[in-house]
Amino acid sequence: MPLARTTDTGCAGVPAGIRREAPAFGYLAAILAVAVLGLGCAAEPVSYDLVLAGGRVMDPETGLDAVMDVGISGGTVRAISAESLEGTEVADVSGHVVAPGFVDLHAHGQDPFSRDLQVRDGVTAAFELEGGAYPVDEWYEEREGSWRIHFGATAAYGAARLLAFGEIASDGVGYIDGRAHPRGAGTFARVLGRYSRDEGRLSLMEALRKMTLAPARRLEDVAPAMRRKGRLSVGADADITVFDPETVIDRATFAEPAVPSAGIPHVLVNGVFVVRGGELVEGALPGRGIRSGTIDQAERE
Repeated sequence: MPLARTTDTGCAGVPAGIRREAPAFGYLAAILAVAVLGLGCAAEPVSYDLVLAGGRVMDPETGLDAVMDVGISGGTVRAISAESLEGTEVADVSGHVVAPGFVDLHAHGQDPFSRDLQVRDGVTAAFELEGGAYPVDEWYEEREGSWRIHFGATAAYGAARLLAFGEIASDGVGYIDGRAHPRGAGTFARVLGRYSRDEGRLSLMEALRKMTLAPARRLEDVAPAMRRKGRLSVGADADITVFDPETVIDRATFAEPAVPSAGIPHVLVNGVFVVRGGELVEGALPGRGIRSGTIDQAERE
């Protein structure tokens, strides 16, 4: 057989380095075939379920603080890029901070009314670690599949006072007939708007660290699912709070304790909008129970 020549395609589906042999008399035909194959060589752009576009992405774990796009698929952050990302749905969040969802380690209000005020304060996971719950299994079962945000409880009285040290937590009690201490509705927005922005007691990144990464780290050794929360990085759970740093503020008062916080237009839990445009999304119940030793399927993978 005449001398053979070789060609490398480097095409998608045909890795570079694969050598195609063709007889000398068929070399022109081989080149033409490669040229035709090359029409499909350009990498197709990745598309995500949802893209949060143009927001100021802040991640306390890595220190990232830059305008980026965030690509989300399957309830997980899949990409963070300075380049525009493509998605089935694209939400313009320019002018807003895109942060990990807030984690409240000391939330006594575990009823639907209190929960819906918490989520409008940017909370994506709320734990009852002081009073606890009994029987614990039944407490989890009655919430699984019907809760907007992640939830957890312990029967160990006093645990919250130890675990929440150094973090921001509401200590909010459950609302009865719309009445309770206003901290149950506005703790996190108050820290961001009053103590960080207006009074400068702590930087925005430090405030976010105390309400996201720090509480997640407190629990992650006993609850491995928390290793994917409190962060905004590739591979983290898409529990995300989007807020306007110029307008975020608490509005609940002792006279009107059930007024939701302002300046938090969007909250996502497991990549699902539970608050959108400042309003609760009806029927959005993606919250999961977080328990000691429990690892989500995504964590196993």
